[in-house]
Amino acid sequence: MSNALLSSMAFFSFALHSACVLPSTFLMIRFPVSRWYPELAEQVERAQKELRRDMDAAGHRRLLRLLDAQNALLAESKLMRFTAGFKLAWGMAKELEADGFYSFEREEEEHICRPTEQVDA
Repeated sequence: MSNALLSSMAFFSFALHSACVLPSTFLMIRFPVSRWYPELAEQVERAQKELRRDMDAAGHRRLLRLLDAQNALLAESKLMRFTAGFKLAWGMAKELEADGFYSFEREEEEHICRPTEQVDA
């Protein structure tokens, strides 16, 4: 078995035995960070080993609850930023709609017609 699979299985086993198993834990198993960010995954693995060595089970549960709360806050803030950006884009589209929809063809026609209008004047 690969190291990534073994570490995922070990983490899954730890998560099942702890009192705090939340969706973010399962997302970490399903979509491991190690594929995209191997350096960060290595740092996380080192930190997990140190924590396992230095913490008792109650400390692990508290830490997992803290991390899950932090992940929930991060997810909520991402959703709020997306919503704010969407509302901004929607407002800009409404303003543009009030002036008439943009048309590349119309802009090209205006650009082509301007020099002839200036020559005629």
